[in-house]
Amino acid sequence: MSACQATMSAVQQAEVELGVPATLTGSFQGTAQAFQASLSTTPYLIAAALPVVCLILGVNHELQPRDDHRPVGADSSGGGS
Repeated sequence: MSACQATMSAVQQAEVELGVPATLTGSFQGTAQAFQASLSTTPYLIAAALPVVCLILGVNHELQPRDDHRPVGADSSGGGS
């Protein structure tokens, strides 16, 4: 948990403990507001990044050179015994 996130949590907890009336509304301003807004989009960024990572790994796997005709346990140097 970052310091900004901990501070925001502490402020919200203090509001609850003080019993702030429901008619009194509070909001974060400046950097705290921008941080709070960026947290709301994080799940979308992760959801968008996962298929991209899978695509890159799949393409990388398909392009990886392999030697399928060599028998298991064969010498990788290609020489005989």
